[in-house]
Amino acid sequence: MTSMDKFNKCAAEIFGLLYERFPIRTDIEIQSFPEYDDLENREIFFSTVDFLDSEGFIKCNDKVYGGYMGVVLTAKGFMVLNSTPKAINEKSTLGDEIKNVLKSGKDEGIKSVIREIVRLFVA
Repeated sequence: MTSMDKFNKCAAEIFGLLYERFPIRTDIEIQSFPEYDDLENREIFFSTVDFLDSEGFIKCNDKVYGGYMGVVLTAKGFMVLNSTPKAINEKSTLGDEIKNVLKSGKDEGIKSVIREIVRLFVA
């Protein structure tokens, strides 16, 4: 799995969690994401959260050892995840599609949803 594939999967998992909990601020700890809690994948987890925060998809109150405190989708992040673009599925929001593709485990589906989220976010 490439680092881009790992980023897509990690971002999808974070978006899925925050969309489900919106608007409640959530603490995100690496131990809650066991596939990233090793030396090889730890950097992917922290770099993904830092990227999503710095680019305005999410807002983090604080970075602490092992995770982040008070994480929530930004208004724009929520609007994008709550949208129903025809390119993905006319009946589901992108937030719902994230859950579906994560359950399926198909890398191409995850990649497609993350690509659509980024496209809508920067549009």
